Amino acid sequence: MNTPYQSQIKNVNNPESLKVTLHVGAYNDKLASNSDRNDLVVGDIYHAANTYKDMHNVLRRICVQTDKATEKQTIDSILAGIKHSIEIIINSICISLESDLLNNYRTFTDAYKLTGIEQFKKLAIEEITSMTPHLIPNDYASKELVKAFNMSQNDAESEIRASNSNVYNAVKKTLQLSSGETISSLDDITFKKNHITIIKAGMGQGKTTRVNKECVHLLQVNPQAKIAFINYRNALCSKFHTDIELLHGSPISLATHNEKNLGLLEQASIITTSINSLPKVMPYVLKADLIIFDESEKGIMSIAGKHYKNEQHAAKSYDALENLLQQQKQIILLDADTSDDITVRFINHINVNSVSIYKKQTDNIYSKYKVIIQHRDATLATGITSKLVAFDRVRILWNEIKKLSFESNRHDSYKKALDAGILVVCGATKEKGEVIEFIRNPNQESMKYQRIFYSPYLGSGFSITCDFSDEITIVSDNILTPMELLQMSLRFRAVKTIKFAVQKKHTQIKAYSYKSKNTPFDFNEMKKSTEDSSYRLKMNTPLALYHTLNELGFNIHIEKITTNEKTKKSLIDTLLNNKISTKDVDFIENAKNINDISDFLISHTTLTKEQKFSFIKYGIANELNIPTSQVDKQTILFYSDFKMKNLTTKLNNHHLSDKNIDDEDKNILIAISEILNIMNVRFEHKTMLSTQTYQLTYDHLTNKKDLFLPYFTTNSFRNRSEQTMNHVKRTVNKLLKILGFKVETVGSNKNKSRDVCVSMHPLAKRYIANA
Repeated sequence: MNTPYQSQIKNVNNPESLKVTLHVGAYNDKLASNSDRNDLVVGDIYHAANTYKDMHNVLRRICVQTDKATEKQTIDSILAGIKHSIEIIINSICISLESDLLNNYRTFTDAYKLTGIEQFKKLAIEEITSMTPHLIPNDYASKELVKAFNMSQNDAESEIRASNSNVYNAVKKTLQLSSGETISSLDDITFKKNHITIIKAGMGQGKTTRVNKECVHLLQVNPQAKIAFINYRNALCSKFHTDIELLHGSPISLATHNEKNLGLLEQASIITTSINSLPKVMPYVLKADLIIFDESEKGIMSIAGKHYKNEQHAAKSYDALENLLQQQKQIILLDADTSDDITVRFINHINVNSVSIYKKQTDNIYSKYKVIIQHRDATLATGITSKLVAFDRVRILWNEIKKLSFESNRHDSYKKALDAGILVVCGATKEKGEVIEFIRNPNQESMKYQRIFYSPYLGSGFSITCDFSDEITIVSDNILTPMELLQMSLRFRAVKTIKFAVQKKHTQIKAYSYKSKNTPFDFNEMKKSTEDSSYRLKMNTPLALYHTLNELGFNIHIEKITTNEKTKKSLIDTLLNNKISTKDVDFIENAKNINDISDFLISHTTLTKEQKFSFIKYGIANELNIPTSQVDKQTILFYSDFKMKNLTTKLNNHHLSDKNIDDEDKNILIAISEILNIMNVRFEHKTMLSTQTYQLTYDHLTNKKDLFLPYFTTNSFRNRSEQTMNHVKRTVNKLLKILGFKVETVGSNKNKSRDVCVSMHPLAKRYIANA
């Protein structure tokens, strides 16, 4: 069966091979691999690269011939390579993807130098600006631009300011509400019949509490009154009914938009509906005495979302909302995100006269929160320790659950996590009993768990006041806007520290030229405006988040990245002192080569997994005085075994009588010297070992075992009755490898006359010479 993008490629040769080289513009036989399936793109490269998704085939690299490819194909080739983390070759020159924290800045600069395409220069500037000033200093960014694009210092600074300003203006547009009356207390609001009341108040300032009180008051004054509640999320609809019942103190009849009984729809005191189901229940909503449109701005914007079957269904929801507000019912719109750009334009478009807008004074309510902006990949690589963790992409949530050694199947992962005291709250688990109970009574249920992982399913509108945790980590994959990420972070009111793990993301370039116009705010205009705003903010999440937090008055702490060589060398030393895991050897061998760490950017505290492996590879090469490209599997295994390199160096350099050597080192150096003398092993020449020599060496090693226990297990040293010659030889050979010697067997295996030859490993000689 063909995939949706099957027509985007044409196979040239080796159709059976699972590894794929994708050619763009023209097939280049010089770059074609004899072992790869070679395919030629005949359509959209970005979509063509997705052909291999969910197939057994693996896309290994993309080769672009720019004189035959269109400019768009060349740009999309780079973006596809970034997305799939594969090798990109432009006109026979390989562009390596980034392994430092500048993300794809250097990839774009290299692409610009090779092609001269201005879009790459623009992307490179946007890339480095997206981390300025909250992750890297302005002066570092400007120096990079001067070096990469041969521009003046003034021009570089101007480019950074302009790019930064564009993102800031996009953020400002989403936060600004210029019209309306500023009030000090929500109790100052008087709700009127046949009147639309719009409330903007910050998260945790009591919007929901104030409106819920108004609903209960209405039901107490008039038990026959009807209330309609509209939200863009179903979970909040059921929560509204629960909250009103608790506040009212007695049962209240409810009908949801899924109700099939007309009688219940007509008689219920409360009717709840999501925004996309509003057209279906419109006649019953219009009969309500009071209509609450909660999260109203997000509700309007949600109509532009992809969850609708088609645009006709979305347009029906928009028309229904427009019609509802034109009926001059008593309607309350409330949202922390209410802005001129969406809500006010919508109200002005439908041309209603009886409208009041209230803005609650913020009173620096957000300054109490400590916010830390981190690099996402570095955060995921080092592990998340927060009790509360929220993700805007569910796939990453489950990946983190799996990393905690739980089953790969989502159902099993949920159960295993639950057994370990972790509650996972997302759309996939909403029918689980524990999640249902948590949504009904989050304050009580939260305290049953050690950790809570959640998705946007637990979004705005939930106010959880229990003292579960004062810290939360938000992991963003650029699915939500900065304000939506912020909404998700403040569901637990006890939180005082918020860690945002974010980084810039790249998809196909969208050439938005849309600008807000004084045209009717109809469905099409709303959709364009929403898509443009959302795209600009999501694609610039780190910088847009920084500006959003700054504008709202959060106390921002930034974990900046650095080029400080002392910091980097200290991290490399720490990594080399740690045991190299066997499963990491292949990753280190295949890690990107670093030949110069002077311009390499790292976090002060964390490294990405790729950086860790590249740094270990660089450290090994540096200590052995060989090029990074020569660090192969055998080199890594040798270095991993060579644990006594410092002691071997001292012994070789005849430092045994050095007065500066401490007693502990002196004692073990004397023991090593005695053992090498027993074996007659020297640094300068080869030595043959006999079985008898092995036994004598092992006996002496056992007598000195207290000195060598840090390098061996206790089982290495056995009594005579428990010893075998194989065990004796293994233990002695291990000591020799730890000291940097090479152990080889020579001779014929047929007559069992194989001898053991010991010599200093060439790499150990290089280390000693370089020390």
